[in-house]
Amino acid sequence: MHARRPYASTANLQSLVSGQAVECRQIDTDHYGRAVARCSAKGRDLSCAQVQGGFAVKRYGSLSC
Repeated sequence: MHARRPYASTANLQSLVSGQAVECRQIDTDHYGRAVARCSAKGRDLSCAQVQGGFAVKRYGSLSC
């Protein structure tokens, strides 16, 4: 994990989507009524890319990559 680089996750996500169309689809609603969505760019799941790169941790629900 890139713990000593607090903005590394943001920078990585920016590089994943730079110049790409981002597609998001709602997959659920949380208990506060907020949309839960999965987003991808160029067919690549952004959540999976962040977790696999060590820029995020899997905390809630399931994430199948």
